[in-house]
Amino acid sequence: MRARLKGKLQLHTFLLGARWPYLAGAVGFVIGIVTAIAAPPADLAGIAIAVVSTALGVATFVHDSRELAEQGANLHALDLGTRATEGLRPSDRYAGFELVELDGQHVLLSDELNALLVASRTPLAVESVPYRLSGPEKTCAAFVLREHFRAGAVLFNDRKVRLASDLTPAVVRAGHPVAVQRTEYFASLCTNEIATREIRYRGQDQPILRGRDLFSSNNTIADLAASRCSNHIGVSTLAFSRDGHLILATQTSRSAQSPNRITASGSGSVDWSDLESLDSPELEELVRRAMERELVEETGIEPQAVASTTLTGYVRVLERGGKPEFFGVSLVDASVAGLQVRRQERLFIADVAPLRVDRRSAADVEAALAAVERERGGAFSLSLTLALELLRRRLRVDPEATMRLIGGEQLAVAGS
Repeated sequence: MRARLKGKLQLHTFLLGARWPYLAGAVGFVIGIVTAIAAPPADLAGIAIAVVSTALGVATFVHDSRELAEQGANLHALDLGTRATEGLRPSDRYAGFELVELDGQHVLLSDELNALLVASRTPLAVESVPYRLSGPEKTCAAFVLREHFRAGAVLFNDRKVRLASDLTPAVVRAGHPVAVQRTEYFASLCTNEIATREIRYRGQDQPILRGRDLFSSNNTIADLAASRCSNHIGVSTLAFSRDGHLILATQTSRSAQSPNRITASGSGSVDWSDLESLDSPELEELVRRAMERELVEETGIEPQAVASTTLTGYVRVLERGGKPEFFGVSLVDASVAGLQVRRQERLFIADVAPLRVDRRSAADVEAALAAVERERGGAFSLSLTLALELLRRRLRVDPEATMRLIGGEQLAVAGS
């Protein structure tokens, strides 16, 4: 109950900030009342001013409250699914990237870039102005967010890190900085998470907002630098324990992403606090820090037990507005006995389960992962499917180094 109340409060705060007349009305009303009580006017002119300012505040507040309610009643969303991304192609900046279909969704990825990320150190340029909603996505924000809350998800408007420029092999090789920007989780729900939708007024054929237009133009996927989406950075890591297990988690029905699905050991997104706590402003270090924080929060593993985390890849997910997602593997210096979801994560993570994996060779690991997918793949989240695919690619490109990253030796997949 407390979590839902917190989320609802953050919802109204976000909507107030997105609609300054609504905020101005509320503030005007409060100022008028407080002023009249704290310092009652001594003459008729003062009384008149206090009454008028309070009345204007009330009128504006009531008008915008009604407008928000009416808008929610008059709008509806049509989900086009993968039809929304049909015919899209990468821009020239993404020459050499593959457009890959996995689990019915489409991602942009580059094996060349992913090989570089294992050891690269890409500087960050932090933009001073935060991302803000604008245009029709701002107009539709109240409708979109209330639909999410009505669906039963528990949502918090945490501050996130937006990837505001494009990560390519050329950028990494040259050591050019990539731009990041502060954003909020609710902004992502109003942009990235409506990428496959059209929002319309009831009875009208023309949408007031096409999700596809937020991240593409003329059938070309927008560069991150030109995207209208929030594009906060997603992270997922696969944790392997020293005693021969791969750790997987299962989401609860309250999770906004992949409810009731099996996901990676640690999966979430980069918080603004991850950036603030960095010793050196580098993209790879930022992403690793966020992966390890998510892993510790969701599995109960102690922070000091995480021996290493290495990036395995980066993709942009088209059905989520070209959202940037990073993947990695973590080696854990601990036994899986006693793994337990931390209290603050129990709203979102139902369970963590270790799977025994044969790590005597790269071929054994691939066979083990394939067996897990055959048995349980229908319940996998997209992030887990991508994490496993990128690990497989690394095993094929550089099996010896990749086996060291996951503590390669031991055991066979024996289920749970």
